[in-house]
Amino acid sequence: LESSDLAAFRSQLLYYLGRYHYLDGRLDKAGELFAKVPPSHKPSEGAYFLKAKIFEGITLVRLGKPVDAIKRFNAIILFAQKNPDFPEIRDYMELANLSLARVYYQAGRVAIGRFEQTRKPKFAELAEKYLKLSITFYEKIPQNSHNWLQSLFEESWAYFILDAMLRPHFKKDYGGFQKALGNIHTLNAPFFENQFFPESLI
Repeated sequence: LESSDLAAFRSQLLYYLGRYHYLDGRLDKAGELFAKVPPSHKPSEGAYFLKAKIFEGITLVRLGKPVDAIKRFNAIILFAQKNPDFPEIRDYMELANLSLARVYYQAGRVAIGRFEQTRKPKFAELAEKYLKLSITFYEKIPQNSHNWLQSLFEESWAYFILDAMLRPHFKKDYGGFQKALGNIHTLNAPFFENQFFPESLI
């Protein structure tokens, strides 16, 4: 990979080698390879950087390193801000936002669990912070996206948990029940009858 003869294909090779190790379950090696793909404003190389950052972030989540994963997804957003005309950049931005929403949501759920176990206020504060961040990123998914309905469904849980689990502690109405219910009505509207979200009927 260090050969000058391979320089033009290095990003591509690193990405596909990372994919190979990822699919084979060697997550540490996969993450190491994904991390080596350099950023580039050239479409032929920059696309592999963006794909690698998505996979690196997912790999870090699976390795139990959500803070590091957030940094990788944010790197995509930073790249997009610097290269707004890069091909398909909105799709990469959307994947980054959706990934960040999910990481923060999971962090919020973990903090809720710790709060229920210990009743320490710091965990309630963390849960509130992470769930709100999760909602912020879910709401960045545009309505014309094929991910919009899924993001709406997932966001509903974040809203629901805010009110169901944290309202008693903070004595605060987050409007979560109303927002979650509004989202559920949207998901079950006749216009979206071909989309299936059975849990929304519970």
